[in-house]
This record gives sequence, C-alpha cells and structure tokens, in this order.
Amino acid sequence: FVGSLFGLDALPITHLAAVDTTTGEILPFDPNGAAAASDLIPPVYALSANAGALFVGAASLAQRMAWIRRGPFSPGGRDSWSTLVMGAGYAPVPHALAATDSTVYVGGYFSGALGLNDVALAARSHAFSVDIAAERVTVWNPGVGSAASFGTPPVAALALSGSTVVLAGAMTSVGGQARNGLAAV
Repeated sequence: FVGSLFGLDALPITHLAAVDTTTGEILPFDPNGAAAASDLIPPVYALSANAGALFVGAASLAQRMAWIRRGPFSPGGRDSWSTLVMGAGYAPVPHALAATDSTVYVGGYFSGALGLNDVALAARSHAFSVDIAAERVTVWNPGVGSAASFGTPPVAALALSGSTVVLAGAMTSVGGQARNGLAAV
C-alpha cells in the first residue's frame, strides 16, 4: 500500500493505493468506495498493517483534523473504526503508526486523541496507543516533550521490539527524562 496525494499511471488515486510488489501493477482497490467527496480519505501520512487490517493515519490540514482509520476498505463501504487526533491551536498530523494484533501505536504532532468509544478527549503529547478491540485510547502515555515546529514532528517514526516501543523524531524528552531524538519506552 502507498499513501499520499498522487496519481499512478495517469489514474486518479485519492491518497491511498495498493500496488503489487512483484509486478508494480496497481491493484483494484478503492478505499473511498461510494463515499461522498467530502468524506474521502484526506492526505495519508502513515500506514501500518497487521492481522489482516490496514491502519491509515491521515490529516486534513485545512480542517485542522486528523484521524487513524482501520481497514480493510471494502468496495462500496468502509470499516467504521476510527480515532480522532487533536491539536491545540494547530493542525495535528499522525506521522507514524505501528500495529500489533491488539494495539495501534501512534506518533506525530498532536496534543490529544479520542477513540470511537471514548467519552472524553485523552490528553496525549505526540504519542498514544489505541486498544483495537475496545476502540479506546489506552493509558499508555510516554509524555513526549518537544520544541519542534510543524515541519519537524516530535515523533516521526515508531518501531516495536517485543513490549518496547522505540520513538524517533524531534523530541527533547520522554516521561520527563531528557531524550534527544530517540527513546525506548
């Protein structure tokens, strides 16, 4: 899967496409189904796949909104699971995703998140996780600190190693401890 604002082989692709890794051929895949133009997937910033599901981190900078959405995106309809990502006075962007069978870890430039079944916004500074089955933001909160601006995300990449989450980006601290660009949580 590839994501962003583009077209492939003169085909209009709206921010997300599937490509055969052997042949390079564009696969029949329409993540927007029969959605109205106002409900199309906005520019994609992050992708992660696990357990047969595709997780997409997308943001509409004009609307100052971002979200994480789970696929598969079936023709004519989409999975209803999503998590809203919020920014305090700025456009939030989910720059990194890493998924396990039960949890999606999210990193980027934001200040909070709201799962589909959450009742209140969870304050999260540039990193959080979502329980896939419960569709709720978890208690995991590494507390990423940063003086980064919009162009340099505090968390630009995530990697999983067993129960450890490795964060990389323009961070200056994690959990109140000085960390310059890299941290294991």
